[in-house]
Amino acid sequence: MASREGRRHHHDLVPLAALLKREMKSEKMVKPTVRFGHAAQSKKGEDYFLIKTDCQRVPGNSSSSFSVFAPFQIVILNCEIFDGHNGNAAAIFTREHLLNHVLGALPQGHGRDEWLQALPRALVAGFVKTDKEFQSRGETSGTTATFVIVDRWTVTVASVGDSRCILDTQGDAVTTLTVDHRLEENIEERERVTASGGEVGRLSIAGGAEIGPLRCWPGGLCLSRSIGDMDVGEFIVPIPYVKQVKLSKAGGRLIIASDGIWDALSSEMAAKSCRGLRAELAAMQVVKVVYTTMPSEALRTRGLKDDTTCIVVDIIPPDNELPPTPPPPKRNKLRDLLLFRKRSRESASKLSKKLSAINIVEELFEEGSAMLAERLGNDDNLNSGQSTSGLFVCAVCQVDLAPSEGISVHAGSIFSTSSKPWQGPFLCSDCRDKKDAMEGKRPSGIKLICSVSSCSLTLYSFTLLVMEMGTKIVHSFTCGRLGTFYYPFTKAEQPHCGLLPIHDCDNPHSPIITIQLEKNGKNLELNGVVQQNAITILDEDFHRSLQQNTCRTLNNNYSLPSPSPLYSIYIKYNVTLFRCKQGLKINQPPKHYLKYPCHGYEYDIYYDSLPSPNNEEAHNLFSSCSVFLLPSKDETNTKDILSFVTAEMVLEVVLSNDCDECYNHRGGQCRLDNNQKFYCDTGKTGKKLLVVGLVAAASVLVIAGVVVLVVVMACFRRKIFLRENPTHRIIEGFLKEHGPLPTSRYNYSEVKKMTDSFRNKLGQGGFGTVYKGKKLHDGRVVAVKILNKSDGNGEEFINEVASISRTSHVNIVRLLGFCLDGSKRALIYEFMPNGSLDKFIYEEKSPPQVAHQLHCKILYDIAIGIARGLEYLHRGCNTRILHFDIKPHNILLDEDFCPKISDFGLAILLEKESAVSIFGARGTAGYIAPEVFSRNFGVVSHKSDVYSYGMMILEMVGMKNNIKAEVNRSSEIYFPHWIYNRLESDQELGLQNIRNKSDDNTVRKMTIVGLWCIQTYPSTRPAISKVVEMLESKVELLQIPPKPCLSPVHLSCETL
Repeated sequence: MASREGRRHHHDLVPLAALLKREMKSEKMVKPTVRFGHAAQSKKGEDYFLIKTDCQRVPGNSSSSFSVFAPFQIVILNCEIFDGHNGNAAAIFTREHLLNHVLGALPQGHGRDEWLQALPRALVAGFVKTDKEFQSRGETSGTTATFVIVDRWTVTVASVGDSRCILDTQGDAVTTLTVDHRLEENIEERERVTASGGEVGRLSIAGGAEIGPLRCWPGGLCLSRSIGDMDVGEFIVPIPYVKQVKLSKAGGRLIIASDGIWDALSSEMAAKSCRGLRAELAAMQVVKVVYTTMPSEALRTRGLKDDTTCIVVDIIPPDNELPPTPPPPKRNKLRDLLLFRKRSRESASKLSKKLSAINIVEELFEEGSAMLAERLGNDDNLNSGQSTSGLFVCAVCQVDLAPSEGISVHAGSIFSTSSKPWQGPFLCSDCRDKKDAMEGKRPSGIKLICSVSSCSLTLYSFTLLVMEMGTKIVHSFTCGRLGTFYYPFTKAEQPHCGLLPIHDCDNPHSPIITIQLEKNGKNLELNGVVQQNAITILDEDFHRSLQQNTCRTLNNNYSLPSPSPLYSIYIKYNVTLFRCKQGLKINQPPKHYLKYPCHGYEYDIYYDSLPSPNNEEAHNLFSSCSVFLLPSKDETNTKDILSFVTAEMVLEVVLSNDCDECYNHRGGQCRLDNNQKFYCDTGKTGKKLLVVGLVAAASVLVIAGVVVLVVVMACFRRKIFLRENPTHRIIEGFLKEHGPLPTSRYNYSEVKKMTDSFRNKLGQGGFGTVYKGKKLHDGRVVAVKILNKSDGNGEEFINEVASISRTSHVNIVRLLGFCLDGSKRALIYEFMPNGSLDKFIYEEKSPPQVAHQLHCKILYDIAIGIARGLEYLHRGCNTRILHFDIKPHNILLDEDFCPKISDFGLAILLEKESAVSIFGARGTAGYIAPEVFSRNFGVVSHKSDVYSYGMMILEMVGMKNNIKAEVNRSSEIYFPHWIYNRLESDQELGLQNIRNKSDDNTVRKMTIVGLWCIQTYPSTRPAISKVVEMLESKVELLQIPPKPCLSPVHLSCETL
């Protein structure tokens, strides 16, 4: 009997090779093509959206990818004061954290089906965690959102508030995947609330005015919408409505939009208005229809006053891709109204030919928000503001579970009628691994080897030999309750596998886990892993010092170990403190600089409460004070320094270029020799030992050796496959889509050879470092820009290649080649011997450099050349290009001082008459047009480049840095009021490089043109073609423009 049971248990084990084979096979499933487009019309500037493609589904498993489309819309909710900027903060916080929180609530290591089953629970957890974190920071709530994840044919949607998502499959088959949370219009949602014992009503303030619909459930859970300037309840937790459907292989179209769209259009109208158009044009058409096809009276009746943001996503079978559709021809409004219905019918018939009828949209999961309260029950009161992790406990070891562990770990199937998503049992990661191991769900490579061979001693010796050689078998490891860690971290027992040893990972009796940041350094308490290269640590010594609660603690810098040749360590959040003697007169610091009085000491402390302080401004203000840098929490907007200076800090570990190349591309280990010089140990000696070991093992047991080799090769190939960079795929896809480019492509070794191993550094830019080199074939001198590694999707690389490869102009820098080799990216330009324009613009207090100032005539020629280059970008190309980063650093000068516009990392490519749709501010502070920061000033357009150009030529003629010493008042040096007074009274401008009347006329002309260009509102700025015309005309014919609102003298200007 015992032997039979043993055989049955052995039979239940699933071989690792079988799992790999099944998973590889599933990856060959037919995948749809996903195309998307987005458009927005800003009214209040409070809509934000996020589009992220090819996200990593499970950490360490990049073979499966999905797409995320999330438009965020704001509900203003603030205590006592109505504040639109607070709503913006909520949207930005949600955009930046929601995706990470959803991914953090998903189980690791599960296959695709398990991942999709856990996804609805993770969406709920991500929404709750995001909103609670924002409330704990800002003491408010109020972001409404629709969050969409597309995984092949499966669509999962979660929504809070009145932004919505619809699915258009064919003809009139429009399915709503969200719930309208405006309770007065949604009977179904009212019934959901009341069925679970909740209440539905409207909130009233003094005088009886109704503010908005409100719903509450037992246990203190509330969800409110449009509650104006009052906070409701002690704690508001918006719980999303979640729905998951599976499309047939015929695909469909998703339309995700904010309430500005749905206030004017029904679901059917929105779907019909864009049928037959590609996604890129469909989104713009939906926004356009709101304003062009709806009668003005209807708009007023519906109260259209919100932002209109729309994202269109097409899920198309690979063999049924819609061909490119040209934009609809221009018609007058009356004709559009008459032909609207006819066009809709024609478009629907065309679409039906491409998308076959969908017989079924399978509903996998539907969860109403009200039903969640029934599961939580009366005992789970969230009013205390405690973390959601307290609601979940491991069923085995009774440990509190974090959202990343417990919320999405469920024993049963999510589709089972007896299982509810938020019910237990929940298991922590350790207990789950033990459970899976006992059930044979995760057989390891060692088990497979032992099942084939009884010679365990030989195989164990072989494993030790491989480890001693330093080969990269272990890419990650689990460290107790803290989760999974990656290189360069390693267990202290395996120092050969990494650079930073962690102690007591496998010791369940140890109260703390520690890490050493340098050899023979002190042990610091390790509290968690933030991302692959970032950890949270606690310095006990510094913590005890902070407990004294005195200013003495703030008298020294917090220092990290000296940079190693292998890596550097940075504190992610820190604050700069300025210690100034009491009585020292500080010249009117701005309001965001706060003062902390140190009673009993002879000094006070100042610091900047903004998250991104202007270091140059700060050091100028506090030049007579001592400067200290201390770790802080990510919020510093408080008057109590000791409340945000912290001993628990987030550290980021960045590998050196040599170490990164060694480990990630050559498969070696980073080492230091006796002289502390770097070398890459690729294990060549170990490979010889490996051959000897294999031969010896084969002589004992040939079958075991063959099986070991197969397993090792399969695992290695799998690791390489999983590590394929999604950013690399995006860029490669772009290059294939746009066909052969008129530039050469080089591999990284060729780039390294060009630059003589990056020996001659020319400068540092916003997106990378520039080196001098020689082109391989003709020996021409070139400039090579090595792009920084980033977490983005390679936008700056795509922008540069796409923009410059389409241009051919004397005032645009030439792109001679590019490199895309794994994670390495580089751009090769023609070399400019005179460098960039900024080095010819200096302050007077540097006498040796004044000699490098250019003559007025040369500056004038440079200004005209830049303007002509911009005119070409705006109007002369087949595709309009907006640069968004015009500044002296990005203007290169050849041997004849002919200017060349460079650095197109922030550029946007547009069709000839397309509207500009950007998210967030682009450019460099001091050169960014007002409308790029706030749509209240106007729409973003080509005139945003004109503003940057105007600021630059004012700096070229010396309006900022080159004014004579006797002009010493700051308002005259930095702002144009002094310039206006001089121009209007025809006085001498008093600049250093004016030598005669001709120079004075040239400078006056450039100054007047510059002042026209920096007008606050884009409608009052000239186009760049007009700028060229003004520069070429006589100064007497130019009118002096009105004063732009730029001076800090006026309070209204200062606050812009």
